[in-house]
Amino acid sequence: MEAIDKVRDTSTSHERCSIIEVMGRNAGYLAVWCGIANGAEDILIPEKYDYDEQKLIDNIVESRKKGKKHHIIVNAEGIGHSEAMAKRIEAATGIETRATILGHMQRGGNPTCKDRVYASMMGALAVDLLVAGKRSRVVGYRHGEFVDFDINEALAMQKNVDSYMWRSAILFLTTTINKKYELEKVSDGLHKLNTSQIIALGFAGVIFVGGLILWMPFCSAPGQAVTFPDAVFTAATSVCV
Repeated sequence: MEAIDKVRDTSTSHERCSIIEVMGRNAGYLAVWCGIANGAEDILIPEKYDYDEQKLIDNIVESRKKGKKHHIIVNAEGIGHSEAMAKRIEAATGIETRATILGHMQRGGNPTCKDRVYASMMGALAVDLLVAGKRSRVVGYRHGEFVDFDINEALAMQKNVDSYMWRSAILFLTTTINKKYELEKVSDGLHKLNTSQIIALGFAGVIFVGGLILWMPFCSAPGQAVTFPDAVFTAATSVCV
């Protein structure tokens, strides 16, 4: 997650499209998690990607038209070919596109408290299984419990992408593009303010917060709706005019 955040920073400053390939082999759930956590514009996973690259290109062009300064694509290892994909996207859109394959750096880093506790408990369970004479077992965590499986059963298991999480991820992708566009419009508007307008906006904020602080002691009983005096809003508005 931190690595993708850093790539996004440089992608924004250079107004690039960035394809970030994450591990997972033939399973895409890690890519989905990264895409949601990092606010990616597109997520490509083996279970859902239809390999229609034109739709991806159209999405990139559309977000650029809306004023987006970057476009982050999280690409699962099972799809791969990120370098070649980046070249095709740049050729089709004219937008500088770079591929970053995170590789084994994803396996490094400091363990969290949860990692350490889980590892300790799984190790304890593994020792208990050996003492009990059980062999060829795989220790894991499932439904809130530390459990063990036959090694062949464990190797045959698949980590599927939760359908609700995927639908939510698609919704987040659309919302991210629109919300970031709105935030960028607000940012651009603030940059266009002159000194007197900025000072007036600051005074309006002071009046609003000050009025709120003064009014709170006279509020109604706990749990009852608070009516904010119109005079404070009027004063704040007049300063901005």
